[in-house]
Amino acid sequence: AECGLNRVLLRAGEQAGTVVLTAAAAGLSPARAILQTVFCEDDSPAVLYADPAGLPPASEDYFESIPEADEVKYIPEAENYCKVLVNGQEPDFRGVRAVYRNGSVWGNVLCILERMERIAPERMEFRWDRDAGTLILHSGPHTVTAQTGKTHLNVDGQESLMDGQPWVTPEGILVMEINAIAPWVEGASAQFDEKIGALRINL
Repeated sequence: AECGLNRVLLRAGEQAGTVVLTAAAAGLSPARAILQTVFCEDDSPAVLYADPAGLPPASEDYFESIPEADEVKYIPEAENYCKVLVNGQEPDFRGVRAVYRNGSVWGNVLCILERMERIAPERMEFRWDRDAGTLILHSGPHTVTAQTGKTHLNVDGQESLMDGQPWVTPEGILVMEINAIAPWVEGASAQFDEKIGALRINL
């Protein structure tokens, strides 16, 4: 199987009839396909093996490039997009790509916290209040609060400056500086890997 698909090649015989193809695999119900073959009156082979020397030469013609089309196809990225890996796995950012800017990684922070909570539920819990624009994280002895429109992260009552303000997309996705809040989860570390362009979060 390749990418969940399997392929079967059938060679035609000399007599027409019914072909029954059955597939079975452990843990799956068997499947069956019935094919009805038709006799071919033409006695020429289905595939003609021509003499390569008798084939016409390959065409040397090429399409000329169209500069206007090339400019549209090869538009450079507007942002320095990157990956975020949690214990080596990349969560689904639900359409919001992470961006590396000024030493900080911005992206869908709720996806990251959800993945971290699944890995270590005993070490953390968080709550996102969309109406109030408030994200509250509890982990170990720490309580961390982020507020949309404010550049300061509140950690145990003390303000910690972030690189910008958290904001919410029209789809309701909270975007903020991931590496500002992820390390506050007990036992977590967050470090940007320049070689692969990814923020590595390990628990």
